[in-house]
Amino acid sequence: MAEEQKIQEVQNPQKDTSPTFWEKLSIWQKVIIGVILLTFIFIAWTFLFGGVNSIFELAFIVLLTIVLFIILYFITIAGELIFRSSYYSPKEDYFTKLSNMAIDYCPDNLNKVWFQGSTQKRAVVGGKIIGCLGIPYLIGEPILDEKGMQKYTKSEFLDTKVPVFQKINYGNEGDTLIIYQKGWFIFKKKHYLRCNMELHSELHGDVVIYDINPVPYGKFFEYPFKQVQRNPQRIMLQSQLEVILATHEHQGDLISQSADAGIYYNPYFKMVKESNAEISRDG
Repeated sequence: MAEEQKIQEVQNPQKDTSPTFWEKLSIWQKVIIGVILLTFIFIAWTFLFGGVNSIFELAFIVLLTIVLFIILYFITIAGELIFRSSYYSPKEDYFTKLSNMAIDYCPDNLNKVWFQGSTQKRAVVGGKIIGCLGIPYLIGEPILDEKGMQKYTKSEFLDTKVPVFQKINYGNEGDTLIIYQKGWFIFKKKHYLRCNMELHSELHGDVVIYDINPVPYGKFFEYPFKQVQRNPQRIMLQSQLEVILATHEHQGDLISQSADAGIYYNPYFKMVKESNAEISRDG
């Protein structure tokens, strides 16, 4: 049996099905490799047949090549971001909605954002404000126990107990979402700062943040250091409640779609729909 198996392997060798280097590349990577090859061919043709008459022509060709590589680099990144497969995230969808609204409803009288921690430290400019939006806090009536004390429950996300509330509503206090960017030309970088309304100056002209610098929290937002230091649980709970509301909205859409699909494939509904179509044709 072993000899027959060896003979079959020799007669019918298994083909290597692993993808080659070229097959592993994405379409945008193949495009950029092709353009780079064409660029080198153009440079070689210029040197061999066209010739370079001066140092200025050589500098122009080198500069043109560098600019072309930079453009292709950003085109490749944009193509990967546009055509990559992604899954729906309620949190990311909520962040996108807040960002779009902050940019659309940004007042024209805002200029730059500054961070000023104390009188001993010089203020630091964060960047040009391009978005501003108020985000109210979610509040609720506390649930009390028999002794009239606040009830707590074990959090699934935090290694601590969190208070239990009922009738959650939007309160008068909240954060201000400030989107600002810093940099030059295509190298500008956006920052998304959520700051308590008491920790920034009036929203007019230059806005001063009464803190030395922001610190990141989660995937999207930054918060002033004082705000994170004073009440980190408030930030965590606010983030969780916002994600819960965004998820609930998404679940409502799914329920609506499922109900529509169920009605459409219902035999009685299809019979009535076909009957109405026949009546409309005969009429």
